[in-house]
Amino acid sequence: MSRPSEDKELSTVPPGSGTVPIAIGEVDRLRVLDQLSGGIAVCHADAFLYVNEALLKMLGYESQDALANVHRVSEIVGTPSFDAWAEESSREGSQQSWRRADGVCVRVDVTLTLMTIGGQRARVALVRDVTAAWHAQAQRQQTERLATVGSLAAGVAHQLNNPLAYVVANLDFLTEALPAFLRETTAGGLDDLLEAMADAREGAERVARIVRDLHAFSRVEDEPRELVDVHTLLDSACALVDGELKERGKLIKVYEQVSPVEASPSRLAQVFSNLLVNAVQAIPEGAASRNEVTVHTFNDDREGMVVIEIRDTGVGMSPAVKARIFDPFYTLKPSGEGTGLGLTACLAIVHGQGGRILVDSDEGRGSTFRVQLPAAAATRRRNVVSGFAPKPAAARPPRILIVDDEVTLLASLKRALSREMDVVLAESAAETLELLEKDQRFDAILCDIMMPDVTGIDLFEQIAKTHPELAERFVFMTAGAATPGVRQFLDGVALPRLHKPFDLGELRRLVQLRAEAEAGGDR
Repeated sequence: MSRPSEDKELSTVPPGSGTVPIAIGEVDRLRVLDQLSGGIAVCHADAFLYVNEALLKMLGYESQDALANVHRVSEIVGTPSFDAWAEESSREGSQQSWRRADGVCVRVDVTLTLMTIGGQRARVALVRDVTAAWHAQAQRQQTERLATVGSLAAGVAHQLNNPLAYVVANLDFLTEALPAFLRETTAGGLDDLLEAMADAREGAERVARIVRDLHAFSRVEDEPRELVDVHTLLDSACALVDGELKERGKLIKVYEQVSPVEASPSRLAQVFSNLLVNAVQAIPEGAASRNEVTVHTFNDDREGMVVIEIRDTGVGMSPAVKARIFDPFYTLKPSGEGTGLGLTACLAIVHGQGGRILVDSDEGRGSTFRVQLPAAAATRRRNVVSGFAPKPAAARPPRILIVDDEVTLLASLKRALSREMDVVLAESAAETLELLEKDQRFDAILCDIMMPDVTGIDLFEQIAKTHPELAERFVFMTAGAATPGVRQFLDGVALPRLHKPFDLGELRRLVQLRAEAEAGGDR
């Protein structure tokens, strides 16, 4: 964009933009802003009227012409319209992602001001590059998550090792006892075998629950918000600290009926886990019968908030300590045991979900952390229910195809299901496609989503093109280690899924429902 000294109408505004001309002499007087280190843009009606040198450098453009003549404001700032961007930028502390010339996004802090220039109203944006700080904050939060997981590791290992110990012991017993049992069957021997198998299964279920609890904590950042039952997340967080808490006190849950909240499940799981870890560690060892951690939930209808209180009977805090607990890197823990970022991260997460954290504490009398989160709007409160109505059982046994690269799992599922279903196995996507070219008579297709080479997603998309009726019969199996792309795919398809390790009864019910749905469609 040229800047001659004489006043004339701005000729480089994109045609048809609806821009009210501003005298170029007025814009020319803004050249002093090129000397500033912060980015400045003068905008009107989705057009850049002026951009200073700092902002050009930030966005990777060599000249104003390269930016103003090619791009509208909404294209750079990534909003549907100029008005939408103006509304977003009017909020205090607005952070946005602006697209550079090379296509990479830069994180910026934007302050928007409405001014009169040359007799016309224009918006002046003050733009500060916060990309480095944004990445550093994300890294600090990840570091704190890892530090929290590290502090939980001993307790989790204790919880895992106990059920694993008797799972292994019972399996060893079965391995030794089955040959003798087959040679000489007695009623007492059968009872022992059945009891051993029941104990082994109960232990495996405990391990599965612990893994699910850890998975809720370890989800990656930028998880989309959804309706969340805080009690479910609190139960998972309590399970994680259970091993350490038993040595210091007892856990009391006072759950009142509360509204769901619209939030990021993994972020809230991190908050609850951090607060519970702090509560447990605030209680000295050696007096477990006299100490407790209480988790209390209730609705604050006056403010439209769901309140989660975590109280401990620990050492408490002095006023000086309480005033600094949310400061970054402030910690009273010994060197190597804490980063001082746990409560800082909790505060940032809760504020990011539209809530707040309050704390009450007195030395020697314990502490209470109170998390307040906005209750979901009444129109968003709905239960997810099954879309299948009860129908009579299918006339024939269900016929299912199971696709997984874990050969041992395939064999186990066929052994467990083949008495009541017609089970066909495939170890790869290629084998599945070859099989389906010859035979499409399946009520359900159970498919692992994270297979090597050709993934379950790729297989589903290929089948959706060639046999769309079969794509509707997919049931995805997942072990939980899903990438953001996989989670986005699963959220976008209305298909059932099973989380490994899954309960065989759940699998049977799901397959039966699919078979009944197919039978109902045939009638």
